[in-house]
Amino acid sequence: MLSSRAARGRRIDDNWRTMGLVGTGSKNIAAEDLFVPAHRMVAIGDLSAGSGPGTRIHTNPLFRQSFLSVVPSTLIAPVLGMAEGALADFVDMVKGRATRGAVAGGNRRMAELAAIQSRVAEASGRIDAARLMLFRDLAETYGMAARGEPTALDTRLRNRLDHAFCTRLLVQAVDALFFGSGGQGIFLDVPLQRVWRDAHAAASHISLNWDAVSTMYGQYALGLEPKGQY
Repeated sequence: MLSSRAARGRRIDDNWRTMGLVGTGSKNIAAEDLFVPAHRMVAIGDLSAGSGPGTRIHTNPLFRQSFLSVVPSTLIAPVLGMAEGALADFVDMVKGRATRGAVAGGNRRMAELAAIQSRVAEASGRIDAARLMLFRDLAETYGMAARGEPTALDTRLRNRLDHAFCTRLLVQAVDALFFGSGGQGIFLDVPLQRVWRDAHAAASHISLNWDAVSTMYGQYALGLEPKGQY
């Protein structure tokens, strides 16, 4: 239980009013007039290089990994699960649903429509590509740490690019399914619309933002100083 002094110095702002990821409750926490001792602080540069204070006392290679090379994976993993769930729900929905109206070929089974078949294939390919890329990067980065090697700059920038690109692939997969669901997909009791909102909300995180991360990688690839965190 917080002491009265600590309670006075901490404030939780109820400001998480969002269209997606509502359940995370990611409200701002403000700490005012509190002393933070030096042993409770760590430089972001040390974390990025995988040389934080914990590396001197912990033998597990996890502590020696470059922070920004791996931590954004915890943001991507939920989006991967969302996309996988959206694909499963979409397949179940179209298997048992017929079209309505002449525009889509009235009363035909949705599963028989080439456009629906294509969307299932597209989403499956994008999800698989994102999963393979994510797992490869994690395995390679862990392998470097396990061998006692620093995470190479090329790998750090490659991983940061892949974080944003995996998210981009997964959001595109969800988009393909959502826009292929027609009017059925916009009802609040249909999980697909919630996945669509949550996936787009996750993609807005600065660590996964395509515009920010892709330009940083492009700068590095073109011999310029990359502007960003890696």
